[in-house]
Amino acid sequence: MESSVEGENVLERNVTTLLEAGGDAPRLSDIARARIRARLVEQHGVATGAPARTRSPLIAIGIGLAATAAAALIVTRVVGDDPHVVTPPGTGTRDGSTWLVEPGAKVDVLGLRHVRVTGAALLDVAPGKGTFVVETARGRIEVLGTRFLVQATADRTTAAVVRGQIKLASADGEVVLHAGEQ
Repeated sequence: MESSVEGENVLERNVTTLLEAGGDAPRLSDIARARIRARLVEQHGVATGAPARTRSPLIAIGIGLAATAAAALIVTRVVGDDPHVVTPPGTGTRDGSTWLVEPGAKVDVLGLRHVRVTGAALLDVAPGKGTFVVETARGRIEVLGTRFLVQATADRTTAAVVRGQIKLASADGEVVLHAGEQ
């Protein structure tokens, strides 16, 4: 059985890998880092204070996060550097903005800088070209140039900002999120 200290170390390495894979890692407060860790634990069902049953779920989470971040970086480098590259459906827009989706998720392009997200997607929005709008079933996100993760279900929209800032609006109100916040 893996000790809770080892589990904490694996989780911390996963958070660090995820943040560093997108380029310059954002400077996060201890509170922001704790929120990211808590969200990972919440989504993947591994209690940080209790010993994990096996090592494989933590390793799988780490590998999955690292692979997602690395793939997003590759897509950004390949698609984002040449505006004349024709992208496969669902990977980017002509302005250089790109995204990577989890299995079962989708991004529908509604306009040049306007998409609708269902499920989880990591978006890297090209800066300096006007507002980029992300519609979800429960809200709207306005972006000026950033990298962020959005999780959109029929009941809830959540976002975590890796770089830059976004404005998240829903029937419950508006909130501006900065790097390291969710």
